[in-house]
Amino acid sequence: MTLHQLTAALAERGLIIHPASVGHFLHREGKSFKKPILPAEQFKPKLMRRRAQWMRYQTRIDPTRLVFLDEPWVKTNMAPLRGWGVRGKRLMAHAPYGHWKTMTFIAALRHDRVGGALGH
Repeated sequence: MTLHQLTAALAERGLIIHPASVGHFLHREGKSFKKPILPAEQFKPKLMRRRAQWMRYQTRIDPTRLVFLDEPWVKTNMAPLRGWGVRGKRLMAHAPYGHWKTMTFIAALRHDRVGGALGH
């Protein structure tokens, strides 16, 4: 329910309050406006059954057999813009200029090790 919807609902019950006042009250109560947590599709009976089946199945999975593929990357132009230095003195640092590249790294992550690492 949005702030204006809440204000309108209060007005229907005879309480005429400015939306800003309602917002201040909610803020003082520790509330904040958030996105809905779950999409409506997740409440369809078929999906709810499948989700319950999946959750039961997860308890039987041996985590030592799981392998996750990860592909992190870094760009060579991702130089820091700031740093720590002596007060009153200019900070001098070097960073690559031009000919920037993207370097990727692909690895198989297991519960006890990283395997099959490739860099490009």
